[in-house]
This record gives sequence, structure tokens and C-alpha cells, in this order.
Amino acid sequence: MGLFDKLFEKKTCDICGNNLRPEANIPLKDGVLCGKCARKLSPFSENISHNSIADIQNQLAYRKANKDKVVRFTATRVLGSETKIYLDENSHQFFVSSSPFWKETNPDILDFSQIIGFDVEVRETKTEFYQTSQTKEQGFSQPSQQTNYEIYLSLRIDSPYFKEITFKVHDYLIEERNSVEFREAERRANEICETLTELKANQQHSNDFHS
Repeated sequence: MGLFDKLFEKKTCDICGNNLRPEANIPLKDGVLCGKCARKLSPFSENISHNSIADIQNQLAYRKANKDKVVRFTATRVLGSETKIYLDENSHQFFVSSSPFWKETNPDILDFSQIIGFDVEVRETKTEFYQTSQTKEQGFSQPSQQTNYEIYLSLRIDSPYFKEITFKVHDYLIEERNSVEFREAERRANEICETLTELKANQQHSNDFHS
């Protein structure tokens, strides 16, 4: 087979067997994955190309079983703003989603016991722009800089399929560090950390009591 023929050789997904266009391949350690199968994986999965065919098959089986957990999930409390943490305190489970139609997205249902820890990160973005001045001394283009702040929370998770869930804890603009808006975002992040830590401890106490 010539180089030209090999370039346009049809490939099939090693998971579902569907034909792939060369530009649509997602490489795996020992095969290729189609976009349709990739969309069935957890949205928190990273470095898909580092997975083997067996790894992908295992995760797809986990995601299929997760659908039953979604059906049984009953939210008793919700934390967060745009991205929310839904809690089922009776089943000691939670999930993170930014979709109002979360039942259709098959969100990863996790146990409180799978939470390893938390990281709060302040991300600073500087944007330079020019504002027009009408005075001869100042000229007509004066550079200015605007700084915005975003506060992100990462949940470190004990899972074979992903290691963390990261999201922004506020849905509004923060222009000044230590402003009312900044402190409110910090408060939200701390509230989430404290609540999940308490729920994890309660689950552990419950397990110890029944063991």
C-alpha cells in the first residue's frame, strides 16, 4: 500500500467499531477512539490519549452504571451559583454540574468518602486597553490596565477515571482584591469545603457505627 493510500486508509474505533475519518481519531495507547465514544466519558476525564482500550471500556461500563445512580439521586441540598454541587445527604452522595438539565448529562455520582481534599485558587487576569483623551498634554491614546479576579475551587477526588473537579465559585465580575465581591466568593468556597468535609466525616462515623 502506498503512502497516499495509507494516509486515507479507513480506520475504525476500537471501542464501537465505527469507521473514522483520519482527522477524527483520538489516539489511545493501543488504539483509536471516535468522538461519539469520547463524549460518553466523564467530562472530568483528562489525558484520554494516555488510556488503553481496556481503560476506556472500563470507564464506559462505569458511566453506564452511573446512569442508574442518577435516576436514584435525590438532592437534599444545593451549594454554589452557576456551577452547583448537588447533595444527597441520605445516600451520602454528590455531583457537580453547571447544567440545569443535569439528569440528561449523566453527571458523575460520587460518595462523600471519595473526597480527598480541596484547593482554592485565585486567578488574576490583566487586560490592557487604550482610552481616548481630549487634552493636548495627555495625547489621544492613554494605556490603561484592568485587573479581574476569579476564584476557583478544586475538589481532589479518589477515582480511577479522574483526579479533580475544578470550577469557578462565583458568577459575577470581581475587579478588586479584598472587595465585597472577592470576600463573598471566598466565603462561598470555604462554605463548600466546610460542608463537604463535615458530610464526609458524618459518613465515616456512620460507617464505623454500622461496622
